[in-house]
Amino acid sequence: MPPGSALSHSKSNSMATLRRFLHRRTALLGALVLMIMVLAVVIGPFFLENTEGQIDLSVSRAPASLDHPLGTDFLGRDTLSRIIYGGRISLILTTGAVATALIVGTTIGLTAGYLGNVVDMILMRFVDMLLIIPGFLLAIAVVAALGPGTYNVMIAVGVAAIPGFARIARGSSLLVSGQEYITAANTIGASNVRVLLRHILPNAAQPLIVQSTLRLATAMLSISSLSFLGLGPQPPTPEWGAMMADSRDYFTTSPELILYPGIAIFIVALSFNLIGDGLRDALDPHLSQS
Repeated sequence: MPPGSALSHSKSNSMATLRRFLHRRTALLGALVLMIMVLAVVIGPFFLENTEGQIDLSVSRAPASLDHPLGTDFLGRDTLSRIIYGGRISLILTTGAVATALIVGTTIGLTAGYLGNVVDMILMRFVDMLLIIPGFLLAIAVVAALGPGTYNVMIAVGVAAIPGFARIARGSSLLVSGQEYITAANTIGASNVRVLLRHILPNAAQPLIVQSTLRLATAMLSISSLSFLGLGPQPPTPEWGAMMADSRDYFTTSPELILYPGIAIFIVALSFNLIGDGLRDALDPHLSQS
């Protein structure tokens, strides 16, 4: 196929994928809600006073008012400010964890599938060792080894997600490694890195994109759960899971202190899932037709 025709074909496929995605109303709803949440945590601090860490016991657990639209927590800190600042931290940790898993897992999977033999056996046995331990328990074990902390919990959740990406990348690599254009690239002296990046990775891109989007929801829940257990960002850093843990003693008298961050976690995780489902159907037209 001539280069121009290949480029035109790729552009046509991309437009068809976009049209299928735009026809998924639930996916568009998820994307819209997620965009609003991201804009709120990115732009919100510019319109709010830096009150997420200011303690004022005279207004402890105050109801919603003009000064405090969502009220205050048990230390008199503004709940809305803490939700917004906490959302920034939660989203950064979530995307960082998935990005870590995507890069490491894809590298392992592509390398194992392309090189095969001993390399494949060693790398995939390492992945199998990670799969033996349930993901959340593995994340707890990693945090226990590294110590509680903001970035340690991100690394822990990322490590727990590596096997899924590695297996998807390896499957795609095995599928195309024997193709004629791969053999031709090796014949003309292309390096292994070039073959992996230019020829094999593009074939694994679609399932990895879907896996990344769906994994964002799981990572959000895992990070919030670890923070709730005290293994994530430490006080007074606002993070949605940690905020729920700090307020659990006041659930019967001030349930909104737990409900607000809980609702935020639910909305963002659901949005990620809706977008992931829409991408999966858009990238696989046979699945969307069925």
